[in-house]
Formats: sequence, C-alpha cells, structure tokens
Amino acid sequence: YPEDGHQVDALVYRAERALHDAQQCQREWHFFDEEAERELRRLKQLEAEFTVALRVNQLRLFVQPIVDGRTGRLQLSEALIRWQHPEHGLMGSADFMAIVESARLDVALGRWVLKESIATLMRVHESGHELHLSVNVTVRHMMDTEYPGRVMIAEANQWPSEVVEYMGTNEEPECHMAFDFPAMPRIFYSLRSQSAQELTRVLAETTEVPDGAGWGVFLRNHDELTLEMVSEEYRQAMYGWYAYDPRMRVNVGIRRRLATLLDNSRAELELAHALLFSLPGSPFLYYGDEIGMGDNIWLPDRDASRTPMQWTPDRNAGFSTADPGKLFLPVVQSLVYNYTLVNVESQLAQSRSLLHWVRNVIHVRKQHPTFGLGSMRVLRTDHESVLAFVREYEGSGSQFGDAPERVLCVFSFAHNPVAVNIEIGEEFAGQPLYDLFGGAEFPRVAEDGTATLTMGSQGFFWLHLGEARFQGGGAR
Repeated sequence: YPEDGHQVDALVYRAERALHDAQQCQREWHFFDEEAERELRRLKQLEAEFTVALRVNQLRLFVQPIVDGRTGRLQLSEALIRWQHPEHGLMGSADFMAIVESARLDVALGRWVLKESIATLMRVHESGHELHLSVNVTVRHMMDTEYPGRVMIAEANQWPSEVVEYMGTNEEPECHMAFDFPAMPRIFYSLRSQSAQELTRVLAETTEVPDGAGWGVFLRNHDELTLEMVSEEYRQAMYGWYAYDPRMRVNVGIRRRLATLLDNSRAELELAHALLFSLPGSPFLYYGDEIGMGDNIWLPDRDASRTPMQWTPDRNAGFSTADPGKLFLPVVQSLVYNYTLVNVESQLAQSRSLLHWVRNVIHVRKQHPTFGLGSMRVLRTDHESVLAFVREYEGSGSQFGDAPERVLCVFSFAHNPVAVNIEIGEEFAGQPLYDLFGGAEFPRVAEDGTATLTMGSQGFFWLHLGEARFQGGGAR
C-alpha cells in the first residue's frame, strides 16, 4: 500500500492472491505480481472463449501426413487441432491445451476430435482413397469407448477435498473412483487409543463427488499403512502400537498385514471389517485378509505383505506347483500364520471361521442397498469410544425397486463393555430398532430422540431404524 491499490476490495483480493501463490510455491511469503495477474486474467478469458469455440465450431481439424523417408510412401496420418480464434487468428494446440486441461474440457475436446476424424475418414474413403489416422484422446474417453465396464481408480494420498479433483465433473468425468486415505490410519488409531473422536471428525467431513463416481475405502492394501497424513505425535503412537520392531516400518508407514497389525484378534478383525463394509463407497479387500493371512517382515520393503495367497495346506500353499525355491516370494511359515494352518481350504471346513464370517457380512450388506447407495450422517454420542452414524437411502422410487431404508451403525472401540446414548434426532422418537443380522428387536428410540445401547468390548451393531422391511442375515 498504496502501490497495490487504494480500495479495500482490491487490496484484500491481491493479498489473497499472494497468499495462494505462497501456498502453491510452499513459501512463507510471496509478493503480489501484477504481470502474473494479467496473465491469469488472459488465461481465464481464453478458457471462457474456448468453451464457446467448442459450441460454435471454431475448431479446425488438420491432417498431418507421416511419410517413410526411405520409400516416400505415406505410412499414416495424425490429427492436429487448431483454433480459429475470431481475434487472434489460427492458434496452435500449444496455445490452448493447458487451458483445456485446467478447465477439464479434454473429454469434450476428445469427442469433437473423434467426430471430426471419422467424418474426414469417411470423405477420404468415399473419394476412393485409403487413409489411416491416429488421434490422441483422454484415458477416460478411451476406457469408456474400448473398455466399457472397467473402472479407473485414483490413488492419491491426499485429503478428499483435493482428491475429488481426479474425478472430474458431471460434464467432464475422469476417474470413476478414488481411494479415501485419511480414514484408514484413524481406524487403527481408534482401536488402540479407545477413542473415536478423531475418526468421527474425519468421517463427518463430507465431500461431494460427481454423479457416477465414488470413494474406495479399505483397511490394508499392497503398500504400507501410510502415516503421512497424521501428526508426528499420532505417528509415534502408531509406531509404538503396531510397529515396535523397526523392521516393521518402511518409508512413513508400517509394512504389515491386517491380521498381524491387530495381533490376530478376532474381535478387532470383525470390528474393523464391519466398519469398512458400512462406510460410504466401495470396500476393497486385500487378498488374504479375509482368512487372516500373516506377513514376513524378513522380506525386503513392501514384499513383507505380498507373499503368495494361501489356498491349501499343500505344497506352496496351493498357489503354485513349481519348485518352492523358484517362487518369486516364499509362502508364510511363521508359527501363528503358517500356511498349513491359515488357508482357504481349512477355513471353508470351519463354520465359525473368519472367512465364513466375512462372506456372511458381505451377504447381509448386499441385501441392504443403503450401504452402497445411501448417504451418511455422523451422530453425537456421550462416550468417546463409540462411533455412530446413520446410513440413509431414499429408495429407487419404483414399486418393485429398492425400498427406502435407514440403518444405524454403532461401533465401540472400548476394550470393556460400555453403555452409550446416541442422539439420533427427535424426528425419530418412538421408532423401533432391529438387528440386521438376526432380526432381534432393540429398545425403541426415546421421546427425546436418543437411543441407549449397551456395547460389548470392541463390538458393533447394524440396526434397521424404523418399521422392519427386511429379513435377518444370520451372520452373527
């Protein structure tokens, strides 16, 4: 001041621009740049004009031949895009492709290029000539055209508000799904700290996604349990609980499987899976976690949790008939998780095995579309160890489709039984509660809109909220 302006609005705007630039450059300070601001306004103007150009057919398609220098024969041709700008004349792709990508117009541009390329090929062929034309399109456009039914997933260890950018928009879709990273380490933190407060805070932060896109939720995957998105104090606590041996750590995370992380606790394995299956999005199961497979921390890097799947107690755990020494990674032979004890065949033979439990819970989940299609509302409780939320689905709206449904999901991370009051809402006063697994009726919601439940140590409930319209799955 006063070089950057005299009006309050102008000064505030320019201060915000300087702050944004400082954050982008990861610096503690940054001066407002008038020249950069003029360039930004120019690009914004071009972005608006390009949107119009797509609609009023200002784009031009040119064919660039690619000739064999030795024979002089035409090998193929490449489609080139030019913009016939009303003021700037014919503009090359280098002048506007950055605008196309930042404005997420690449899918729309790809459709235009394909349409014009096909029309060009038809005209050439009708004239009695042959032409091979190569066209550059977006990955999403190629997937939708050539690989229908496939899913493109973004794996970005960032907050949902940032990751959602990879999904694009309703008009210009990109990735079908993206992994939800922040919730995962906080589930494990809650299991040991017996506090659901941080997990509740993260789950309560909702991020709108484009139609046809969704989140991928998981407990473990082929990489380490990343701790990049937690504080240093949080990280050291997780190391102390789950990676007391330095060999269990890699990068900024823990290279262990689910069962070994939870010390093979059946109660914690059930609680973690039940929470996973009730969260919004599509649950991802890492192979072997459904039978409680172990890991091998003596293997280097991430190979500790990438050992062969344990199908049977036979040679190489039924994974391969090759010489055991020829396997890329050896099968797990530890005392607790030995492949002769932990394998699919043995668990199929036990009606109370973890594998059967997981399969039954998945079966119950599939009976209730609210888990896959419904919204989530996190509820207040009077116990710090208890997480509660309602999954609500309006139904398909047709006579023979899915009926509306509300499911109350409650999870206790306490290591001892607790009683908890859950604030559901006064509009639900007097509503009945039914267990989804066995159909048992629970005490109704009180007149003040609260429900009182007694939870076992590290236990959970999936309760239908309202008059019963279902049959119990019998998973527990």
